Amino acid sequence: MSATSGLRRIRERARANIFFDNLWRVGVAVSGLLVVVLGLVLVPLPGPGWAIVAVGVLIWATEFKWARGVLDRLRFALSTSKKVVTHPKLRLFWNIVSLVLGVALIVVITWYLVEFGFSWDGVSAFQDWVIDRISASRWGSIFGFSGD
Repeated sequence: MSATSGLRRIRERARANIFFDNLWRVGVAVSGLLVVVLGLVLVPLPGPGWAIVAVGVLIWATEFKWARGVLDRLRFALSTSKKVVTHPKLRLFWNIVSLVLGVALIVVITWYLVEFGFSWDGVSAFQDWVIDRISASRWGSIFGFSGD
């Protein structure tokens, strides 16, 4: 007996009793909500924030019809995005964009390390450099930098 067949059997028993059916649905709603909220908290951070949100919607889709519709739209959007990114005519474009961004990142990191060094003192020196540049420009008066 697999774990999914055991869960299906438990779910069928819960459907037979209205109290346990509602309790199951509330449990699915709360667990899906917790996963979605966790994913939304993680969205601004590097990592799988949106994937965790999708897992939460997937949990909801096991029990709620509206979530199945959301999941279908999400699948459609992902398949459309995949077609755009992997289209043979656009593959060269995306390769060039990736190459240019990668080289630009390497140039910026190299410039930073040469100019400010690899230490926390370099971070404060970079902050001072940015503030000096802003205060010397017209943006300094707009943002209220006095140059001190």
